[in-house]
Amino acid sequence: MMLSLWVIHTDPDEATEEINALDDVLEYAKLSYPDEGDFVLMGDFNADGNYFDEDSSSDLDDHFWLIDDSWDTTTKSTDYTYDRIVLTDASDFSGEHGVFRYDLEYGLSEEMTVAVSDHYPVYMEVSCYGDSDL
Repeated sequence: MMLSLWVIHTDPDEATEEINALDDVLEYAKLSYPDEGDFVLMGDFNADGNYFDEDSSSDLDDHFWLIDDSWDTTTKSTDYTYDRIVLTDASDFSGEHGVFRYDLEYGLSEEMTVAVSDHYPVYMEVSCYGDSDL
């Protein structure tokens, strides 16, 4: 199985414009890798809060937002979903995904948690069995 990961950290002041430009990035990726059908956009999209209106439409709405608005990816007392995973093809997705709460896993204090990062890592698992675009 081949999987193409595209990682981004948008500028908070340009988040809406940069998120909407990701559809163009996907079109470029598809032209550059015509035999590949599995593209994943992931990273710190700054896709919430004052940076991005998650209730508005996006040029990526036709794709599968694995980490959607229901998750909190911030380590502070906020409730924002800045970090996202967007799939062009969800057929290889195994169902395991989420936000890794390392503070809970390792029993870290809030001070130690924030010292690591102000974001939790996001993750997904994929299956390489039965991939149709090999």
